[in-house]
Amino acid sequence: MLEVSRLSFSYAGRHGPVPILKDISFSVPRGGAYGVIGESGSGKSTLLRLLSGLARPVEGQILVDGAPAVRWSGKMRRRVQFVMQDPYASLHPLKTINSALGEPLRIHGERDIPARVEKALAQVGLDASFRFRFPHQLSGGQRQRVAIARALIINPEIVLLDEPTSALDVSVQAEVLNLLKDLQEERQLTFVLVSHDLAVVAHMCDRASVLHSGSIVETLEARDLRAGNCSHPYSKELMASARVGLPALEVEQ
Repeated sequence: MLEVSRLSFSYAGRHGPVPILKDISFSVPRGGAYGVIGESGSGKSTLLRLLSGLARPVEGQILVDGAPAVRWSGKMRRRVQFVMQDPYASLHPLKTINSALGEPLRIHGERDIPARVEKALAQVGLDASFRFRFPHQLSGGQRQRVAIARALIINPEIVLLDEPTSALDVSVQAEVLNLLKDLQEERQLTFVLVSHDLAVVAHMCDRASVLHSGSIVETLEARDLRAGNCSHPYSKELMASARVGLPALEVEQ
């Protein structure tokens, strides 16, 4: 469903280009979940910006279901949607939930917007009364559910997840992760999840790559990630600094 080939990206610096990502390649099958792990500043969020069309690569290619994602037309953009990290910042504070969820539908010329908004809320476990609330009237977990509903309301095939639970309490993290897993299975969604939390990635993803200084240094199966089996020195340091395992999240098995 998603194929990334030799992707590189640089920012324009004062003394010339500053490389951020170097020769990134991976693929994700339809309905699969692929994780990218790394410390802050390793290039994880920049990778998602490239995959969503918010930034253009210097080199390399992105294929969505075999088609090059070059011009990011409206049709391509609706196939790839983004759930951002901070539910407190990703929703406009002066717009109701009804407005936030209705906007993607209006942009893409959809009809029956009120009914579609109510259906989207129901799919993430929120009733119709949430339509006319403002973000400040919602808890962190409820806001992130709205952000997920907004990403899914135009029926994308690929969902990009940028640390989707890092701003939430541990108990709420479990609810959101289980919701994402259920929606993925129900809709056969393809996920790309970036995080510094190895436990979250091990729970959500089939495979994960370790990103260090803009390069993939190792790719691991989920079982190896859970067991802490890795070979690259940086991966070992990352494993040693994190407790791999999910008992604190109390996720459904």
